Amino acid sequence: MPAKKTRFTTLDLKACIAAVRKRFAGVRVVNIYDVDNKTYLIKFSKPDDKGVLLIESGIRIHTTEFDWPKGLIPSGFAMKLRKHLKSRRLESIEQLGMDRIIDIQFGSGEAAYHLIVELYDKGNIILTDFNYVILSLIRKRTDATTDERFAVNEKYPIEGVKQPEDLLSLEKFIEILKNAQPNESIKKILNPLLPFGSAVLDECLLKAGLNNENSTLGKTFNIEQEFHPFLFKQLESKPYIELPTFDRAVDEFFSKLEAQRVDGQIVQKERDALKKLENVKKDHQKRLDELKSTQNEDVRKAYLIEINADLVTRAMAAINTAVANQMSWPEIEELVDDAKQSGDPTARAIHSIKFDINHLTLLLRDPFGDGSDIEKNAGAPAKIDVDLSLTAFANAKRYFDHKKQSSQKQMRTLEAGEKAIKSASKKTNELLKEVERVATVTKARKVFW
Repeated sequence: MPAKKTRFTTLDLKACIAAVRKRFAGVRVVNIYDVDNKTYLIKFSKPDDKGVLLIESGIRIHTTEFDWPKGLIPSGFAMKLRKHLKSRRLESIEQLGMDRIIDIQFGSGEAAYHLIVELYDKGNIILTDFNYVILSLIRKRTDATTDERFAVNEKYPIEGVKQPEDLLSLEKFIEILKNAQPNESIKKILNPLLPFGSAVLDECLLKAGLNNENSTLGKTFNIEQEFHPFLFKQLESKPYIELPTFDRAVDEFFSKLEAQRVDGQIVQKERDALKKLENVKKDHQKRLDELKSTQNEDVRKAYLIEINADLVTRAMAAINTAVANQMSWPEIEELVDDAKQSGDPTARAIHSIKFDINHLTLLLRDPFGDGSDIEKNAGAPAKIDVDLSLTAFANAKRYFDHKKQSSQKQMRTLEAGEKAIKSASKKTNELLKEVERVATVTKARKVFW
C-alpha cells in the first residue's frame, strides 16, 4: 500500500487557492479559532454563505464543512489574528512564485494585513502589515541558506521566493534522457526537473504509452491514501470517489484522517479505563487472598502449637531457666547448640532465639498429618514464633485471636472493596459515555447556521 499522502503538491495548492478565492473573496472575517498550535480556523460570513477556512502550517489550506475541536482559551497567536483580521475582507489569495507559499491579503491600502502560509518543510503561519513587516508568527527561525531571520519586526522576504522557470526544451529533454543511466526509471529522472508533481508526470507517461514495471503506476490507489484535483489516467481503473470540488475532496480526506485519529484515541481511552477498573478488582482480590492466607497460617500455627504442647513447653522452660540462671545470650545459644549436637529432640526443635523481644522460634510439624486443609504440608516443619512469657496454650490462643481479627478485617475489606469496585465501575461507564459523546461531536458535520 502506498504511503498516505498528507501534504499538498503545487498542483493541489493552485486548485485550493482557486476554490478559496471563488468562495471567500470580498467576504468579511467573523472570527478566528485555534485547533492546536499549528492549525487555525478562519470563519467568514456573507448573507448567502457562511463558511470556514482551515489552515494547517506546513500541511494544507482548504474550506471545511466539519466541526473541528477548538481550544477552550484562544492562543496568543489566535488573539493576534483576531485583533488585526476580524471584520476585514479577504481581498486576495495568491501563491508566491513557485514555492508552496500562500499570501492572503485582508483589507486594502495601508490598512491591509497579509497572512503568509508556508506549506513546505516544518511550515509557518506569519502575520505581516501592508509592507510585509512581521507582526506575529508561530515559528521563529533563521534560513540556513540565506541567513534571513523570520521574527517579529523583520520584513518577510517575498522577493526571495522561487520564481517560475521555463520548461525543459525538447533538446534539453532529449539530452537528459541520453545521459541517464541504463534501465533508470523515466519518472525518477524527470520528477525533480518538473514543477508539476508525480501525479501529473504519471498521467503524461501513461498517455505516452510508457507505463512499465519500473514505474510506480501499478500500485493500488486508495481514496483514503491520496487526493487529487483531477482523475488522472493512472487512476481511472482504480476505486475512487469524485466530489463536486477539489476543496471538498481535501476536506473529506483530512476529516477522515482526523476521524481515524479520534477513533484511535477512543480505543486507547476505553482500554485505559477498563484496565484501571480491572486493576481495582485485582487489587481488591489480592488483599482478600492475603488476609485469607494469613488466617489459614494463623490457624495452622495454633494447631501445631497445641498438637506439640509438651515439646513447646519443654523448649520454653529450658530457655526461661537459662535466663533465670543469668546466663548470657551467647552462653544460652552455645548451650542449645551443644544439646543439638547430642541429639536432644527439644533442642533440635529450637530454630532461633529472639532475646530482644523475648520470643523463641520453633520448628514444629504435625506427627498425625493426613493432608487435611489445616495441615497441607504435614511432613515439613513450620517455623513458629512463641512468646516466652506465655504458656503453650496461651500462645496458641494468641494465633487464634489474630486469626479472628484478620477475619473481621477481611469482612471490612470486602465491604470497602465492593464499594470501591462499584464506584470505579460507575466512573468507568461515565468516562466511556463521555469519550463516545466527545467523539460524536468531533466527527459531526456542521449544521448551517
